[in-house]
Amino acid sequence: MTGLKAAHAYLGHVGVLVAVLDELEPLLRRQGDLFRLRACRLQVGVRADSGLPGPARRDHAVTRAPRRGRPAAGGAGLAAGDAWVLGYEAYLSVARSWLTAAQPERARAVLAPLLTAVERGPWVAGLAAALVVDARALGCLGEPAHARLALNRGTALARDHGLVHVLRDARTAASLLR
Repeated sequence: MTGLKAAHAYLGHVGVLVAVLDELEPLLRRQGDLFRLRACRLQVGVRADSGLPGPARRDHAVTRAPRRGRPAAGGAGLAAGDAWVLGYEAYLSVARSWLTAAQPERARAVLAPLLTAVERGPWVAGLAAALVVDARALGCLGEPAHARLALNRGTALARDHGLVHVLRDARTAASLLR
């Protein structure tokens, strides 16, 4: 269902997107997946920092990043030097693949630009998830103190913001660091 949502968002099919979101949101609420619920609401221009539920603007989909300092569809905008970090999951996936291949230094190289961007944002969900994956890489590199710091910070962010999927990953990472 989230794949269908993404396809319609990227194609600009706002009417169909709204129908998919209307069906997807109750499912995500039942699962307690606030991260994906927020992402769904962002697809239709809802302010993520306003909490859930937020005021829905269903007349424009946020499907691409605006130019620096220019307003995006739905009234969202970026200050100079900021960036949309949509698709950060790709960085995490590649980093996890490098960890599976016993290449933690490559995992960290993939995560470095993501961590820089999400720290500056701040993009809390991306930051929490990236810190947890980075903790695994640091642990593999024999840096348990730095790994524990990254894991603790990622776990705290995930807990404070209801990111259940990151908390699940953090528990797994913690078991690997022992």
